[in-house]
Amino acid sequence: ATTCTDCPAGKYISDDGTWYSNHDSSYDCDSCSAGKYLSESSCVVCGANTYSDSGATTCTDCPAGKYISDDGTWYSNHDSSYDCDSCSAGKYLSESSCVVCGANTYSDSGATTCTDC
Repeated sequence: ATTCTDCPAGKYISDDGTWYSNHDSSYDCDSCSAGKYLSESSCVVCGANTYSDSGATTCTDCPAGKYISDDGTWYSNHDSSYDCDSCSAGKYLSESSCVVCGANTYSDSGATTCTDC
């Protein structure tokens, strides 16, 4: 070949060109694992309130009223929509944490606001 071929969309090779054997086949192209997304030529852990499937190029937001409190430290906390939690009754979701309802208010599980009594 007279030129190199790019990896397919969503795949990358982490080697910077040091080892030719890491660049001699499309099988050398890797996907990011679930909980990470491809940013340029490396995998990055999804941030708070997001998750991803394997091979993702972006992270997906948790459904409304759900959150992931991890800020991107552990990819295993971001590898499935099942990682998105709801606040328990008596609390509401504010950003990426649950806050206890104030005086004279209450909430059901999964609330994003509290209701006046």
